[in-house]
Amino acid sequence: DQQTLELRFADIETGKSETVLTENSDTWINLTKDLRFLKKQDAFIWTSERSGFRHLYLYDLKGKLIRQLTDGGWVIDKVYGGDEEAGVVYFDANKASPLQQDLYSVSLTEAGEPKKITEKDGVHEVSFSKNMQIFVDYFSSVSQPKQVSLRNADGTLITWLEENTLDKNHPYYHFYQKASKPEFGTIKAEDGQEMHYRIYKPVPFDSSKKYPVIVDVYGGPHAQRVRNQWGARNTYWHHLMASKGFIIFSLDNRGSWNRGKKFEDPIYKELGNVEVKDQV
Repeated sequence: DQQTLELRFADIETGKSETVLTENSDTWINLTKDLRFLKKQDAFIWTSERSGFRHLYLYDLKGKLIRQLTDGGWVIDKVYGGDEEAGVVYFDANKASPLQQDLYSVSLTEAGEPKKITEKDGVHEVSFSKNMQIFVDYFSSVSQPKQVSLRNADGTLITWLEENTLDKNHPYYHFYQKASKPEFGTIKAEDGQEMHYRIYKPVPFDSSKKYPVIVDVYGGPHAQRVRNQWGARNTYWHHLMASKGFIIFSLDNRGSWNRGKKFEDPIYKELGNVEVKDQV
């Protein structure tokens, strides 16, 4: 039923195993690859959505909780690993906004708020070196095509691998100036949760006129359409249709990704019902 997950340690000599940690859910459990064992102490890093949002927890090897490392109404997307010398663990999260993704670090030894490492608003996807000292940052936003940089673990720039500045020398510059720019906002679902939407309007736009509207929707689990990201799904088609006089509307209804289990759970055994209500 996908409602119980056990973490088991097995003796490689005898094959005997014991359950160290158990997760339970009334709906389902999302699987991850977030398990990280520490080398300098008998402990491991674990993520759980038991609070309704995926967060970091530190356990000893007997399955006893040492401390919860992160908390709040935001979601951890991916754990990159820990730097035990620096005493921190690195992860991606949407703490600043559900529309963006940033790199953060948090202390393994002391209570405190996570430190935001990446600076620009948008979506950062990173790749760390094995020693966790440097990372490649793949960044984009609705106004910045993907650019790639090499950075120190604290976020300081080492060098650009591809700056990709959207200036007059950029091949897309001329088209971007004429393209419709997205507008973002929120609508409340019937349970009070905020759903994010994006609108592309025709250029030029006359607020006194009526326009045909295209609702471009996915709506299913593990998908997010509305983000501050360049080249999100169908972006160029949205630009094309806006240039032809259409308004294009997209909404991430309840059940979609990157908002936490509290946002996903309403579609449990209600697929095709809750999503349609939200879109209507």
